[in-house]
Amino acid sequence: SEDTSRWFHVYQASLATLDGDLCIQCTTDCKAILTTTLDLDDPKLVTRHNHAPGETKVVATKCRSRMKQQVKQSFDKPSQIIMSQISSEVDVSARVHIGRAESVKRTFRNQRFGRIPAELNSLFNI
Repeated sequence: SEDTSRWFHVYQASLATLDGDLCIQCTTDCKAILTTTLDLDDPKLVTRHNHAPGETKVVATKCRSRMKQQVKQSFDKPSQIIMSQISSEVDVSARVHIGRAESVKRTFRNQRFGRIPAELNSLFNI
């Protein structure tokens, strides 16, 4: 049976290897590294985490990502998007990791007006 606890960590893309794989690091200070193909298939944990899984951080990160997508695709006010996503899908313990409302709204404005890069979808966005 595969250890599924590793999927309750938040990762960020770090670099592509010479053989075409993508190395992804944990967002905390731990040294955990995950490798996968550029299509994000067949992930392999190279180095284990030195901390407990944080399921609430994963939920918060997914919620922020959904909100960013909604901001790019609609003309709804940021406060409406925040309230609709948070009230329906996120429990109280995960709301702490989403961030302050002012910070989230600023991120939405930047996303809407193209001041920050789009989400990483492929190696071509690096």
